[in-house]
Amino acid sequence: MALNYTWALAMAFLAVPLLGQRLTRMDVMAGLVAYAGVWVIATRGSVFDVSFADPFGIVMALASTLLWALYWLLNARDPRPPLVGQWQNFSVGLPVLTVLLLLGPGVQWHGWPAFGAGIYVGLFEMGVAFILWQLAVHKVSRTAKVSNLIFLSPPCHSCCFLVVGEPILPSTLIGLVLILLGLGLQQRQQLN
Repeated sequence: MALNYTWALAMAFLAVPLLGQRLTRMDVMAGLVAYAGVWVIATRGSVFDVSFADPFGIVMALASTLLWALYWLLNARDPRPPLVGQWQNFSVGLPVLTVLLLLGPGVQWHGWPAFGAGIYVGLFEMGVAFILWQLAVHKVSRTAKVSNLIFLSPPCHSCCFLVVGEPILPSTLIGLVLILLGLGLQQRQQLN
């Protein structure tokens, strides 16, 4: 989880050389405070007791983080309207991935629930969410304004804990406070 959220920081930092944007001290501090909250949640409060079982996996996760951040930053420079750009990207990607799937492991049927889950992920998590995110990245003068909003997903996910009835650890509450503090710092800077 903690590695997954490094792309928010990478995106803000890489926007400086790639898009010529400026990064304020408050942007950096807000991102680091919010990331610290994610770290506290991911480690269940044992922030210094971290061991990585698979160093190669860590390198691959961090490489993925850089690729993800670069994808969004380079799309911010794309002159096409965001909706057209996403449509064209997915229209090219779908046939390529279909050929790779057929040449590789092949298609296996896992039932209607799996098919429905795939439709949901494709439509909402990869479709609507991508379009909204790209619109946001295109509209701002500083990527850090929106990249830190990625940190809202743990607080939103914690609401699911309440619905499902899962216990919320004290470290989760501390992490959530740090995330909201970081986002508050970011928004306070916007108002000044």
